[in-house]
Order: sequence, then structure tokens, then C-alpha cells
Amino acid sequence: MKKADGIIIAVTLLVAVFFLAMIWGRGNGQTVVLFDDETEIGRYPLAIDRTIRVELEDGYNTVVISEGTVSVSEADCANQVCVHTPAARRVGDTVVCLPHRFYIVIK
Repeated sequence: MKKADGIIIAVTLLVAVFFLAMIWGRGNGQTVVLFDDETEIGRYPLAIDRTIRVELEDGYNTVVISEGTVSVSEADCANQVCVHTPAARRVGDTVVCLPHRFYIVIK
């Protein structure tokens, strides 16, 4: 084995470890908390992908947790601001649907 072969193997292992750490660390133990007005109605780990349909008094919102982010993919509110809000990904980020008095917070 030549010195260059050893360097290539070392770099390949470092890159593999980096990507595994990113996959395992996805979500970093963060929690997605759903609220209807001021009442907590659900709590989900950010690291586990899922789709949740939230039925509310005034309508519904479809929440998508995917690849360490959370967003609203569908809602039956008139203005659709929550659907067009970029996905939340860090602690403290929120997504709000004012017409439904529904919001999502990452904790």
C-alpha cells in the first residue's frame, strides 16, 4: 500500500463519519409542539418524519415533519400564509396560521 492510498482511505473514512453524524444528529433531540390557540395539542420529535392532519374548530392544517424541518403543507384557511411560510428548523422557529389560531414551535 502506498502513502497516497492511505491518504485516500483516511479522507474517505472522515467524509463517511461526517455524513453519518449529520444523519444521526438530524433534529438534535428537538421537539415540534403544536398549539390550538393557547392549548398544546401535540408533541413530536423533529428527527422522525411524519405527516399530521390537525382538525381544528375552524378548519384543518396538514403538518409535515421531514428531514429535520417542520412546515404546513396544506390548510383550508383563506390566506394560506402558513402554507407559504418557509419550513422551521431551529429551536424557537414558528409557523403560524392566524385564521385557525394554530401554531407550531420547535423546542
